[in-house]
Amino acid sequence: MVLMNASGLPITPKPSAGSNAPTTSGDPTDYIVEACESNFMTVVIEASQQVSVLVDFWAPWCEPCKQYTPILEKAIRTEKGRVKLVKINVDDNPTIAQQFQIRSLPTTMVFLQGRPLKSMPGVLSADTLKKLLSDLLKMTGMRSSVEEFQSLVETAEAALGEHNHAFAQQQFEAALRLDPESPLAAAGVLRALIGANAPDEAQTFHDALTETVQQSPEVSSAMQGLALLGSGNNSAVVAALAACKDAPDDLALQFALAEAYLEANQKECAVEQLLGIVARDRAWQDKAAQAKLLEIFAAIGFQDPLAKSGRQHLSALLFS
Repeated sequence: MVLMNASGLPITPKPSAGSNAPTTSGDPTDYIVEACESNFMTVVIEASQQVSVLVDFWAPWCEPCKQYTPILEKAIRTEKGRVKLVKINVDDNPTIAQQFQIRSLPTTMVFLQGRPLKSMPGVLSADTLKKLLSDLLKMTGMRSSVEEFQSLVETAEAALGEHNHAFAQQQFEAALRLDPESPLAAAGVLRALIGANAPDEAQTFHDALTETVQQSPEVSSAMQGLALLGSGNNSAVVAALAACKDAPDDLALQFALAEAYLEANQKECAVEQLLGIVARDRAWQDKAAQAKLLEIFAAIGFQDPLAKSGRQHLSALLFS
């Protein structure tokens, strides 16, 4: 990591004791910097006039510091520059540590508008850091990535409910950029692609996800929609309707009609047909109609208007 002095020129940092010191990537998009006595005014005091700055006081020999580093850096990177992190090795910079009366490690200190605002000794949990960053951003008139993520997902879900799949996909992808490991956002992209009848794109997107995200319940449920995605051919519906007309009390034929509707991508008709079977005989074929309904609801997302109304109707049938 290249250190700079108050004039913005590179300086050679003093070697740090030990080989386990936390390091930074040096990536220009990285909002984590290391400080020393010569650049403290620039990277902490002056920088805090623009954004909130967290200062992490640590030492190479501090075991809790090593545990804390990935938690703290992940929280900061999530905010993508809206909050900055400055790391100070107290062994190399004892004067700064003494000035701010650092008595235990790690200690996290918040600077805002050129002044220390709060000092927090010990390892802070991910949830504590999330709330801290959210509060700091509110103080500076900004939204945290968590709030922005939630807003994007809500907008995307509303767009899916209106069958605006392209816009929904765009919003879910924006949320995914904020949290690349979010199963919720990944599943949303899949549901938008499947809803737009783009199975190949959905499969390609799914295959590019990490194994952990692929195995999440949200993504697994969304991928069920791929299996439910039919050819759009209505010929099976015509044949199934004719069969049901000749034998209106045959629930097996009624179930076949529901599957024909799914093949034709007429999910509303399929849900209505399956609810009709539950209304007649909720235990038919080991509750096959209920199981198929739940499969559909999970695949389209429980926030989808069809899933919401269908679940309400199903509950009314089961518990009336």
